[in-house]
Amino acid sequence: MEATTLRLEAAAERGAMLLSLQAATDASAVPTDLTALDHELEAVQAGLDTLDEITRSLHGTGDERPE
Repeated sequence: MEATTLRLEAAAERGAMLLSLQAATDASAVPTDLTALDHELEAVQAGLDTLDEITRSLHGTGDERPE
């Protein structure tokens, strides 16, 4: 859980930095590369999915998802 939180914080910081950088430069002249941010967000989502699976197994709900 701590690792997922740290990754989420890192992704938020990276996103804020990229937005600041884009605002400081001419957005049309330099396209922003969001690859690193995308990878961070995918890692965060994977961590959240793992936490969800652990929570469900502890509650005995298995793979059932709430609607």
